[in-house]
Amino acid sequence: MKNKVLIVFALIVTTILLIGCSSSGSNSSANSQIILQAQSIYSSMTESEKIGQLIMPSYLLLAQSPPASITACTNDLQTPNPSAALINQDCGLAQIGQYHLGAVLTGGGPYLNAPTVTNWAQLNAWATASHARNGGWPQNDPLLLTGCDATHLNMHVQGAVMGPQDIGLGATHDLQLVDQVEQLAAQDALTTGFNWIYMPTIAQVQDLRWGRTYEGFSSDPTLLKSLAAAYIEGLQIIQGGRITGVLATAKHFLGDGGTQYGLDEGNDNFTGTMAQFWTANGQGYEAAVRANVGSIMVSYSAINGDNSRMHFGGVGSWDIINTFKNQGITDTDGQNYQFLGFMVSDWNGSTRAAYFYDQANPTEPPLTLPQIYAKSINAGIDMLMVGQGDSTNPLDPSSPPNFSTVGEVVQAVTEAYATGLISETRLHDAVMRILEVKLSMNPKSAPLSNYSQLQAQERAVALQLAKESLILLKNNNATLPLTPSTIKNVVFIGDTDDLGVQNGGWTINWQGQEGSQYFTGVDQISSGAMTLESGIIAALGDNVNYYHVNPTENDMPLNLNAESTVAISIVAEIPYAEYMGDIGNPNEPDVWYNMGAANGDNLYESLPQNQFLGLQFDPTESSAIQNLRSNGVKIITVVYSGRPMVIGQNLDGNPLSPMSNSDAVIAAFLPGTTGGTAITDAIFGNYLFTSGADGQSNTLPFKWPRDMLDVTTHFALGNLFDVGYGLSD
Repeated sequence: MKNKVLIVFALIVTTILLIGCSSSGSNSSANSQIILQAQSIYSSMTESEKIGQLIMPSYLLLAQSPPASITACTNDLQTPNPSAALINQDCGLAQIGQYHLGAVLTGGGPYLNAPTVTNWAQLNAWATASHARNGGWPQNDPLLLTGCDATHLNMHVQGAVMGPQDIGLGATHDLQLVDQVEQLAAQDALTTGFNWIYMPTIAQVQDLRWGRTYEGFSSDPTLLKSLAAAYIEGLQIIQGGRITGVLATAKHFLGDGGTQYGLDEGNDNFTGTMAQFWTANGQGYEAAVRANVGSIMVSYSAINGDNSRMHFGGVGSWDIINTFKNQGITDTDGQNYQFLGFMVSDWNGSTRAAYFYDQANPTEPPLTLPQIYAKSINAGIDMLMVGQGDSTNPLDPSSPPNFSTVGEVVQAVTEAYATGLISETRLHDAVMRILEVKLSMNPKSAPLSNYSQLQAQERAVALQLAKESLILLKNNNATLPLTPSTIKNVVFIGDTDDLGVQNGGWTINWQGQEGSQYFTGVDQISSGAMTLESGIIAALGDNVNYYHVNPTENDMPLNLNAESTVAISIVAEIPYAEYMGDIGNPNEPDVWYNMGAANGDNLYESLPQNQFLGLQFDPTESSAIQNLRSNGVKIITVVYSGRPMVIGQNLDGNPLSPMSNSDAVIAAFLPGTTGGTAITDAIFGNYLFTSGADGQSNTLPFKWPRDMLDVTTHFALGNLFDVGYGLSD
């Protein structure tokens, strides 16, 4: 049992303040020492050093801020063994010292098309060195925070092992294995130079149309809480009372999973009390605070209108962020939970909130950049995440920018403080919170030379998680498991050989991608990447005939023998992330999706967005399946999706829905690079469903819809399968 970290984020239970917990109880002296040390650092800081702690730019913003140059930076990174001095200048890393910045991050994709583990490690090392040369520890800043998303292991790195997305972790019910994989995720991130991970998402997902559903664990609060705690305690590895893993982030505070129609960055139409809102949206934060999570990211969403965007504090007099940080919120168990770490904005969250605020207040002058940042900081946000550039209208990328350089952001926050929009008391609170968290960290990474050993461990754990995440929805007449010796013909239907589809979004790139281009050659070996098609072929060998049916190919013979033939089909969502995955928002014009499609962010579909949250066989597949079924051939269908989908409803005259025209159906969600191996093992009986996590694995973490009415009514009229459903072999 790992000791919990002795730091100053805490759970308040009645009147007792537990400042970090260990197996022997509270330890206020350790926390007092950290507070005194942070206060000493703060007292020696200049005004610019304090303000630098509040600002976290992306690497791309640094590279586009003159005198840096994205073009020169790209060329440098593609040059063998570029000098640190050149990178420092051309990639803008010198600004870390110039502005006394305390953190830097990468966005959702590879930095300037350089996603190798060596490049990431080198870039973060250069940034850390720049920080150390210009006011870093032991002067005025204990640590440069280097942040990234790692939604399913180290997803930025080409050839990295990718585990199941979080909805798959929910299906495993395996707290021990989740803790274990996140310990490995922490070591992977540290090896590549990242010490801060923006995970886990602990939203209580209430509408499957939300494009971030797969980032949530479950709709069941009990399972959500237990998995959130296991995840955080795994990432924030504790040794000797210090975080030797990475800093974890609970997100997105508060209500991101409860927006109307599941619209990402949308509006929670909520008429109840703050306590009721917490019950519906905040229970995961109980587990996060108990697990001593060090940072929390703020949601883009609003509560009852655009005046109440979370980045500006929430609804009316609730002032939710400051309440949670300064007084605490009473949870469903009657205990009071207070967060004493620091709050970070989401990507350009403050300026995005300003757009909606200005739209809601047309008679007032538009907020200035100093006013925008002051409004967020006064709402309780301690650190501002600023991406590369930012449009005044987030729905129109061609609109004028709010800022385009790091210097503009620094100047705006400086002006807000100088003119009294940000008080000394608030500045002190924000900087102290950041410093106290940093002083609690002592990240330890293995050398890059040991990366292959780490990946071997990751492959084993990711494979077991992928197996335990599979859910057997249907198995007529004991179709599964198959007997390999009887199979002479296999028909592959659909995307059976596509690692991009198998992994989903947040895979190398923000939106993910179709295809397997990042997982070939040595990268295929290191990541354990195996498609379902490759797994089946590896299991059956070369003495079997393999045929393919997909929208562009059909080489299947018409008269295949039922006794020696099996058909393996896949129905799948295309990869997506965030609002690109929103589907079926009837009272919204899918503005985020349409904006992304127009801007080229969405790689797969043109306007307008599909309104059907379901999957169907296409006409070519339908014709082949009709032929196969008429010959008595068994159809095994695997569903790759970021959420439960309508798979039993015939649509637009298509007579063949996947559920009603398959003999066996497996919901695989997004199982990661080892998913093909995991599904193959399950199909041939080398893994037995519900055999993991003491018999609790392989069961649904969300309800499964019969039709779109189930989706739009939030299952008010029933469902196809309930939470906890899953057949055994």
